[in-house]
Amino acid sequence: MRRIVIQLFPDGQIQVDVQGIKGKKCTDYIRVLEEILEAESVDSAYKPEYFQLEELPMHNVEELRLKGER
Repeated sequence: MRRIVIQLFPDGQIQVDVQGIKGKKCTDYIRVLEEILEAESVDSAYKPEYFQLEELPMHNVEELRLKGER
């Protein structure tokens, strides 16, 4: 399950934990939050999921042949 956990601290700091998203796509969510909150990231820690490949569903798979091949 995809989830974003946001913690707000009394000193104004915000901590965000992106869960259930593999690969570098998780940083897209951080950028959106930075825009919404008018904030910027000052530190990042990457979990093992960041270094995993994202599994994409296969849709509209087509066989392609080079011209001249039969």
